Amino acid sequence: MNVTTTQITHSNNEPIDHNHLWQGLFEDIAEEHGFRPLRIEGQLPTDINGVYHQNGPGLFSSFGAKYNHLFDGDGLIRAVKFKGGKAEGAVKLVQTAGLLAERKVKEPLLDGFGTSLQGKGAMKKRFRAMRTNPSPIKNAANTNVIQWQQRLLALHEGSLPAELVIDTLETIGETTLSGVVKGAFSAHPTWVSERRCGYNFGIRPAGINTYLDIYEMPAQSPCRLLNSIKLDRRCIGFVHDFTATQNHLIFFIPPLNLSLTGAMRAMMGTTSLFDSVQWQDDMATEVSQPREPPPQLLSEPSV
Repeated sequence: MNVTTTQITHSNNEPIDHNHLWQGLFEDIAEEHGFRPLRIEGQLPTDINGVYHQNGPGLFSSFGAKYNHLFDGDGLIRAVKFKGGKAEGAVKLVQTAGLLAERKVKEPLLDGFGTSLQGKGAMKKRFRAMRTNPSPIKNAANTNVIQWQQRLLALHEGSLPAELVIDTLETIGETTLSGVVKGAFSAHPTWVSERRCGYNFGIRPAGINTYLDIYEMPAQSPCRLLNSIKLDRRCIGFVHDFTATQNHLIFFIPPLNLSLTGAMRAMMGTTSLFDSVQWQDDMATEVSQPREPPPQLLSEPSV
């Protein structure tokens, strides 16, 4: 098979630097601010009223040390408030405990998803993080933002939710939702309209075991832990998402494993934790076994 490639050029016939075009994706936020009027081109309908929130990476380095992965960028909340044909915008970084601690000492303190601490004292910082933090990985609070019971929560794949003041975007801090969340709280909850409930999960290593913690977030009642399922195989990685129906929650657990050698390399800083996790074909994929559908709509779904 013959493949023909064409070089894309500017109008002046100079090649386009695609790497340069992508650099804007990795630029730190230049300014944080509260709600202020936005310039409107055209006309906004006067009957559109509400606030649109968005989350994503906003800082791509920590005191001179660049992050090695897009997922490690510190979370940035953007919001646009619509009212009476006008719009106001706000943008603020999520002031997580990890970010505040690093700003206090003016140096990186925590590993990231794909970024490993380097330099003098890196090993000491890594062990300190394992002893004093819910997770040795920095909570970047950068993947999703949800509104639940008039609370605004910034979510990260393997960390506690970070709560913000819904009217100002000021950070309140990490929350366990009244002691319910045991550890990781996925960035991808799913809303089931028939139940007027949201559902989420977290993968929680505990010694030689690994648990799948499943949470229910009703429209009006407090968050509760539905179940903690011990997985048949160790899963040191993350389950990205799940499927929710009116009566069932379905999880596919991939065959990811962190070997002793991989763990040692991560501890030494030779590789990041993400790069140390390996896919093992012989482990296969684990799928939860659903129970019979519940007899009542408001009873808990089977998992």
